[in-house]
Amino acid sequence: MTLEELTARYGLQLITPELAYLPATERPLSADVFLAEHDGQRFAYDAGASDEAAELLRAAEPTALILSHFHADHSGNLARLSFPTVYSGALRDRHYENQIFVEEPKTLCSDGALRLIPPPSSHSKGSLLFLAGEYLLTGDALYNRWKDGRALYNVQRLRALMDNIAQSGCRYVIESHREDPVCTAEEALVFLRGIYDRRRPGESVIEL
Repeated sequence: MTLEELTARYGLQLITPELAYLPATERPLSADVFLAEHDGQRFAYDAGASDEAAELLRAAEPTALILSHFHADHSGNLARLSFPTVYSGALRDRHYENQIFVEEPKTLCSDGALRLIPPPSSHSKGSLLFLAGEYLLTGDALYNRWKDGRALYNVQRLRALMDNIAQSGCRYVIESHREDPVCTAEEALVFLRGIYDRRRPGESVIEL
């Protein structure tokens, strides 16, 4: 099926003619599922955890699935779906059929328009960013982690994530679980810099 047909059948939200997504849901908790097309290839970013997301991915038949990270709302449907290739961050205690661990930036097409970037993230180990043209898909990588009810960012990981975004060359950043998931790269960096500026000398974490 074409992306246009998938959009009509599954109620996808179009970002560009080559990039669309199935919005996240709360019940069940399921992340946004993105489809990106380029040069005759179709890539899915995240598998979600809902029946609707699974049905979409079966119909879409992507060239590969890119997993933003391993939390169940992003990866749950991998228990019932298979893909020719699954790209994931290098958290090697999580294994899927046809999995490729990405430990260094990786280009997915000859013109460099599609790239994978494994960032350090406070939210989750094994995160993976997906650059699709001008758009950087980030999953939950920009979010904090929770520990004992405390919202925390790791200072070094936050600094490195900001560098990854700035160096990617993207114009826009897309986050999961947002009603309006697209913002400019500068807006994302301003948000992260505001958190980074709250760091205290000698402390490795920032508590919100």
